[in-house]
Amino acid sequence: MQIGLIGGGNMAQAIIAGALRVALCPLADINVSEPDPTCREKVAALGVFAHWDNADAARRADVLVLAIKPQIVPVALASIYNAVGPDRPLMISIAAGKRLAWIEAQLPAGCRVIRVMPNTPFMVGAGMSVLARGTQATDSDMAIARRIFAAGGDVLELPESMFDAVTAVSGSGPAYFYRLVELIADGGEKCGLPRDAAMQLAVQTLIGSARLLAESNAPVDELRRRVTSPGGTTAAALASLDSDQFAAIVERAIAAATRRGAELGDQK
Repeated sequence: MQIGLIGGGNMAQAIIAGALRVALCPLADINVSEPDPTCREKVAALGVFAHWDNADAARRADVLVLAIKPQIVPVALASIYNAVGPDRPLMISIAAGKRLAWIEAQLPAGCRVIRVMPNTPFMVGAGMSVLARGTQATDSDMAIARRIFAAGGDVLELPESMFDAVTAVSGSGPAYFYRLVELIADGGEKCGLPRDAAMQLAVQTLIGSARLLAESNAPVDELRRRVTSPGGTTAAALASLDSDQFAAIVERAIAAATRRGAELGDQK
């Protein structure tokens, strides 16, 4: 399978690493079109063919991944219009906010398109990717997309109508956890911990809690109860969070991100 990528940034490099990790194809079968010389050199150092010719990348590919920022997508699609068709390549877009119907309208009739919302933990093999199929994509196409993105973590298929909420939860979600770690470390430091110790405690607690949640058969509320002794320190902290309307704060944040995703999707 020949894999092409338009864009050679961090996510593209993570996709390349994942493809190699699960032996999707040899290095010689991957080509990346990237305009920035520094980034192109970095991609070439991985052992793949790196150049700057979007149309050539499309012609070489059985699967072509649009790994570029949303504002670049219109120009990129115009540059490959005469190099793609219904037979090949399968098009996979990870550009946030660009909807399937809009992408399909920029391409020749019959092109097969799949939209994917990955997140940045994909870069360390712990990502969450959500797939939505376009009108022409087949079950076989979806299976190929699953293989590519399963190399970087978990994969879920959902209707595109849910993608604004998906973006709010998993696409933007890493930033929420990073912010929480910052705040926990700040709180620990204000209570007397050295900064580096407070950060280490916060980071490892997040990692360990997430791993326990993922590997345990217990529901999340049960795991929370196991940590919360009546009248203890955890109970005092959770009571403080409740009094400050922590649940409402998080709910409003997810709703705000979902609304913004819808607004971006309406932009052409």
